Amino acid sequence: MLVHLLDQQIKKARADGRINRSVRIRFLAYADVIEPPSRPLPGGFDYETCVATFFPIRRCYVHNINQRDCQRNAEYMQQLYGWTSDPRRHYRGQMCIGEATATFGTVGTSRRVDPKWKGRWHSAVQETAEGWAAEVALPIETLTESGMDLA
Repeated sequence: MLVHLLDQQIKKARADGRINRSVRIRFLAYADVIEPPSRPLPGGFDYETCVATFFPIRRCYVHNINQRDCQRNAEYMQQLYGWTSDPRRHYRGQMCIGEATATFGTVGTSRRVDPKWKGRWHSAVQETAEGWAAEVALPIETLTESGMDLA
């Protein structure tokens, strides 16, 4: 697994003094790699430094993610269960959940995409002792004005 190999090389570089701070690897479980691992992870896989982010990038935003009558979201929930709760799962680490409804200058829902969207939003990026952090804030009015039903 690429994440495990990268983690091993980072740990070696730290031991050699080439990297002087701890490094966490956050890897994505999305698109064509959203299925949970089907076999055991390599021995020594470090769940403290290698953290998965489950990103249902094409999920339906008309329905709640756990709404069973939405086939698309039901598939995502089954995959999430495989990563986090299935007693036979192979990944045993932390799981972050990623969400996305807007990109720069475009807003999309499962109903439509409007490339002319010019809604208000704010962003900030900051370097911390642990790495970089980014935040994006979309006012509720911006989302509702774009046609998203948040009820």
